[in-house]
Order: sequence, then C-alpha cells, then structure tokens
Amino acid sequence: MSGIRAAAAALSALAACSPAGAQAPAIPVIPAPPEVRELLAGTVAAYRKLRSLRQETTYTKTATVAAAASLVGALFEARRPNRMVLEVRARTPGFAQPAVTRFVCDGRKFYTYQQVANNFTEAPAPKDFVGLQTLSPSLEVAAFTGLDIGQALLEESKSMKLEADETSDGVLCRVLVADMSDPVYVATTRIAIGKDDRLIRRFSFDAVARPLPPREKKPPEPDPDNPGEFLIDEDPLPPADVHFDYENRVEANPSCPMPCSSGCSPGPPCGSTR
Repeated sequence: MSGIRAAAAALSALAACSPAGAQAPAIPVIPAPPEVRELLAGTVAAYRKLRSLRQETTYTKTATVAAAASLVGALFEARRPNRMVLEVRARTPGFAQPAVTRFVCDGRKFYTYQQVANNFTEAPAPKDFVGLQTLSPSLEVAAFTGLDIGQALLEESKSMKLEADETSDGVLCRVLVADMSDPVYVATTRIAIGKDDRLIRRFSFDAVARPLPPREKKPPEPDPDNPGEFLIDEDPLPPADVHFDYENRVEANPSCPMPCSSGCSPGPPCGSTR
C-alpha cells in the first residue's frame, strides 16, 4: 500500500503495523474494469483542471491508527498557481481544544506552524503546487497538487469495482471499492466520487489483520539478567486492525481568492470556520 500512503499521508502509520516476515498466500491481481479506469482518469483530470478549491474534511472514524487516531478535521483552501492554506486539527493530550498544524503559502512565502511544538517556520514559496506535493494529507489534496492518484490506486489494488451510487455532500456519487489486501491485512478502500464533477466526497479504509501463522515455540530459557527466572517465548501481539473514514464538503472554483497575502500565519487562516 506504499503508493496510497504516499498520496494519503494520513494512512502512513499502517507501515508500523506490519510485522516483518509476515507470510501469506499470494493474492491474485485482477485488472480494473474499463468503467473504473474511466472514473479514475476523470477524477485525476477534474482536480488538475480546478483553478481553486475549498474543502472541509471531517474525520468520522480513525480507530487504532496511532498517527490518525486523534484527527478531528481539516481545511484546505487553494488557488493556483501557489496560494494555499492547509490546516489539520487533532485532539492532543494537554490541550483543551484540538491542536492545530497549519501550512500557508501566500504566493511569496511559505509558512508552517505547529501548535503542539510551538514551532513556526518561514521559507520562499514554491512557484506552483508541484513544490507542495509532499504535504498531501489526503487523496484530494494530492490530486490538486498534480499527483496521479488514479495510477497509485491501480498499482496498489488487487481488484477494483463500482458499487451502487450514493449521495454525499449533497451530490450523487459513484462508489469505487478497492481490495487493498496484503500479507498482513485484509483491507478495503471505498471512495465516493461525484458523478458529475468527479471530486472525492468520502474516503474510508478498513483493514482486518490476518491470523498469525502457527509457529514452534522455544522452551523456557534462564534469564541471564535475573537469576532464578526464565524467559518465556510468547506469541507476538497481532497487528492492530485499522479503520479510517472521512467526509468532505467541497467547493470547486470558489470566487473568493484564497489565501490572502497577509494575516494568515501563524494565526487562523482566512475563511476559517473555527
């Protein structure tokens, strides 16, 4: 699932859940049908054609993933060629309200702010969103910056199909379901994509750990650091199941130019609903 993690950094903690040396039968790969490829190609093209985008994200299920378990919401406002506000809010021990991590590019300077570390940085702005691709915390932001999320999904999926349409963010959506299983997890990704505008409204990832294969245990051995005690060869803990879900409220090509050239850093971004 490395390609998806690169495009959606919020799922990067999955790497830490995979024990080394896990073995499972090879998983057959079934080529994606034409209707899936067409939908993905249309989605990639739709994001690349956007002049500006405003997206509010609400995380509805983030169980067991250490890096994502406290995520509450995110705000992404961007205007080409290189203006952007990206704000992520997460519940954090020691903070009464969700802590903020914020990235702002006003066209001239690129600012970062981390409330937990009380850290603020400033650097020259990249000329376009290609220079901001490493910030992509979701498939939608990755697509806006120019990454080919369709190809990443095709490469990482064992099979893909379309399910019945559903309504999300007030629009009718095609529902793409991808089998993302690997030797450690039986995993499924569901993505609701606007039927007309091809923009992503909902993303979910569910992975259930496969049973650990049986192994031969070593007999108890004397503990060299504690005389009279023995080391017991215990079975390792199974990897944690992963459940991750978020919904988007999307405004394509909003008329309000975002972000403004002043007052955006490190304080709340323009247009923030907090």
